Amino acid sequence: MTHPLYVEGIGIVPIERSFTHRLQPEVDANTVAAFDMSTKNSDGTLMDLSGNSNHGDIQGAVRAGGYFTDGMMFDGADNRIDVSNDDTLQLVDALTIEMIVKLKGEPNGYTLISKGTSYEFDLTIWAQKLKIYQGENYSSETFESNYVLTADEYIHIIVTRDTSGENINMYFNGVFDASGSMTKPEPYTYPLRIFSRGIGLNPTYGELIFANVLNNELTESQIKSRFNSLATLPLYTFDASKYPTSSGWTANVPYSSMSISSGEFSFTDAGQLQCDSAGSFTLRNAHQFDGDEYIKVVIDGVEYTGTGSVSQGNVTVAITQGSMLIDVDMGTDDVIDGIDIQFRKPVN
Repeated sequence: MTHPLYVEGIGIVPIERSFTHRLQPEVDANTVAAFDMSTKNSDGTLMDLSGNSNHGDIQGAVRAGGYFTDGMMFDGADNRIDVSNDDTLQLVDALTIEMIVKLKGEPNGYTLISKGTSYEFDLTIWAQKLKIYQGENYSSETFESNYVLTADEYIHIIVTRDTSGENINMYFNGVFDASGSMTKPEPYTYPLRIFSRGIGLNPTYGELIFANVLNNELTESQIKSRFNSLATLPLYTFDASKYPTSSGWTANVPYSSMSISSGEFSFTDAGQLQCDSAGSFTLRNAHQFDGDEYIKVVIDGVEYTGTGSVSQGNVTVAITQGSMLIDVDMGTDDVIDGIDIQFRKPVN
């Protein structure tokens, strides 16, 4: 059983992005390199958010313009990110590599992380499996996942190695997948490359949301916690700043359908949704809210979680278990900048 971060078909991704949908790596004292694909230095390099100055030289990759605002697209030709060799990036002892990717085409021969030109260390997707190649001059040891990767799906990937430098675990979307052992490698003299060309020089074509390298092995509970803290799948997104008009209510919203039950609504000149007389409206979703699901509601940037009713001022959003409807109540003269309602099954 898999727990996808985002699965096509449950809901349609809004063409217009909400202000809440940003994914960034979690940085702590063990992080040696972290990139959110968005934060850059003044010279245009990708900033290492860990503070270790392992900045990334962007080779052709561009902002993806996709659903997540931090994504970077690699064109399947020669795009990659180069990070100079550093003692913190040897990848020989305890480590955790964390990435969120969305691959295009047939995932075969795509290299996510590499150190060296002859498979000294390659984290590669081969025949839709995540595979580690480790060795010298193409005489690599290998270990692969059970998980089958598919195109056009956001996937949270974590690979860990313990303090012995030999035992490896793989996790996908917060769920343990496979474990194996490999000989502890020697220190590498090569730079770190992200989304570089892989086996048979097949290009890596897809979207990278973030990449994170730590010098310790995360536990299974820590990995589940990281996955569960990530942004959720949107069921409904309304960002009033997209509609700066005072000409009255419009049904031209990014996702789902709605109906006004009572009251009158308009948009202010500042692009806020205004309740002219107390009333309510209903949003209809493509997915039913079940009891084991994670629900997050954001009203004007303030987050609430869970089913039931959540309020900010006189604005109340009601989410009912087993229902496909979300009810929003507003009082006269209430004004909101945006409501963002999201869903994802958690990893238990």
